Amino acid sequence: MDLTEKLNKGFMMPFKVYNGPIPQAVPAIRKDGRAFAGGDMVLAQKLDALQPQDEEKIDGWGNNYFDLADLCLTFEDLVKLQPNSPLLTGIRGVVNAQNGLFIAVDADAVKAAVSQNGWKYFKAQLSASEKAEYTARDGEQCNEEAKDIILLPYDGKSFKLNPDQFKAVKAEELKRKNMIYGRDMKKDEIVKRGKVIHSAYKIYPANLVVLLTDKVFEYAGKKWGYDTNMGLFLPDELQNIAEGRALCALRLDDGSRLDGRVGFGVGYCRSVGVASGFAEGGAQKFMYKNK
Repeated sequence: MDLTEKLNKGFMMPFKVYNGPIPQAVPAIRKDGRAFAGGDMVLAQKLDALQPQDEEKIDGWGNNYFDLADLCLTFEDLVKLQPNSPLLTGIRGVVNAQNGLFIAVDADAVKAAVSQNGWKYFKAQLSASEKAEYTARDGEQCNEEAKDIILLPYDGKSFKLNPDQFKAVKAEELKRKNMIYGRDMKKDEIVKRGKVIHSAYKIYPANLVVLLTDKVFEYAGKKWGYDTNMGLFLPDELQNIAEGRALCALRLDDGSRLDGRVGFGVGYCRSVGVASGFAEGGAQKFMYKNK
């Protein structure tokens, strides 16, 4: 049974796995009529596997890492986390221009990701049309004309924003010094008295985080003796420029961490494409409302 089959155990194939750099994979997910899965979906599936301790499902959702549609944007000592970020879901591919490498993002997606006043900081990077490269799920290299896109500088590890663009992204501005990161955490550093207290996990539905935290600590404690899990890991601080990456949900034996350090364009990235009907209405049993 391959990984796609494991993830779909009990369903009619709502999930597909896409391997490879995120800017190359997201256009293929869109072309297949699927949505790039964020943590609200992936972590809900991990919880669903852990609740009855279904070992086949755990082998799929718990024993693999998944890159998420959740943006990790860092600038100096500041962090912004944007779930199901249009800056990620709106990627149309990679543009290799004379003046460098860029990711192409739908202009409408950028508008959705930033404040109304913040759009002005991106307009200078608007292009009417570019040839964008992406990789189909079968590995075929594809080129497609992408229209009305914003070109964001890209170095194969992250995309770059200037300080004004960082400020414009619609997400809470978090200071590193005010949150725990760089290590796994005790359970009560994530959830306390039934409430989510860690800033990173507040981007997800509260009921999901509370239940998942219980099950991760229960399972990992029994299997490996872990008493810390679910740490947040961030890239190094940089001056003058902001870097955008996707959060990655790591394996159970890796502490079920949220890792924002993973290279955006490395070949071992792994994304999940969710069938649109399932994402929009067929996954209600896995979706947990905020308290």
